[in-house]
Amino acid sequence: LGGGYTFFDRLTVAAKVKLLEGYFDLHTTDSYLKIYKAADMTSLKADVYYNLLTSSLAEDENIDLFPRNFGIAFDFGAKYEWNGFEFSASILDVGKGIHWKDNVKNRVPADGGSTFDIPGIHVSDGKLVVDTMSADYRDSFERLLDFETTDGEDYWTTLPRKLNLGVMYSPVDKIKLFFFEPI
Repeated sequence: LGGGYTFFDRLTVAAKVKLLEGYFDLHTTDSYLKIYKAADMTSLKADVYYNLLTSSLAEDENIDLFPRNFGIAFDFGAKYEWNGFEFSASILDVGKGIHWKDNVKNRVPADGGSTFDIPGIHVSDGKLVVDTMSADYRDSFERLLDFETTDGEDYWTTLPRKLNLGVMYSPVDKIKLFFFEPI
């Protein structure tokens, strides 16, 4: 739904309201991956932690085609005409965003975070050396994917706002030169 109005035959302003509907979200907070040399200075270690917030992620074959994740956003724009010039500006996606409240879950590592050796990679004479990959990789990565799921609190995600500026010049009829810059 939107509308606009022209003032004094030169200035036009417009606005639009948008209803947002979210079907799935994967959002992360407090997540990190740190890779560093072990105390013996010859091998590598990694620290991994994540906190994944998900909404509307089907955990079985039942998929909700009508989730209850809604929000609202607004678009605003203006155009001013003067002596063959047309100046325009708009700001898009202003608002709080989408309110995720359908089937919200927190997913964190089951062991509270992982520190593990990175097998097959070591440091020799100050250089990184990659040996053959071993089954230990698979075990380490499987441990990363072993997470604990709990019911989560609803949350909001915002849309990235966009600012657009433009200038158009018409030196003669049917010829228009323009400059447009999304910011």
